[in-house]
Amino acid sequence: MISLEEFGVLADQIADEIPAIFYEGLNGGIQLKEEEKLHPLSREKAPVYILGLYIKDDFMGSRIELYYGSFAKVCGNFSEERLTKEIRDVMRHEFQHHVEIMCGNMDLIQEDEKELNKIRRRRKKD
Repeated sequence: MISLEEFGVLADQIADEIPAIFYEGLNGGIQLKEEEKLHPLSREKAPVYILGLYIKDDFMGSRIELYYGSFAKVCGNFSEERLTKEIRDVMRHEFQHHVEIMCGNMDLIQEDEKELNKIRRRRKKD
């Protein structure tokens, strides 16, 4: 896995690909967090890592967080090319949340919930 600093440079390059209009209302920008973030559905032997998160807070504003530690756990053996694609996909996903929420659309939230329900159903079988 690339270093935190290298990850940050790569994430900045990918962020520069996003048209400026999509940053409107994203007053907290894109924040790189060193830690890993586990989803509440995680289990000790079956972790579910959160790679990125869009946060809209009335007090702190809107921001996107990327979790380097989670990327390291999930993508640690990826080539730089594949890691770049994963970062790009996560960043675009979080920007989609930002734009949809600004428009009052909840489609992506519903799609994410469907994916989480798949995990819940698998967990019930275990």
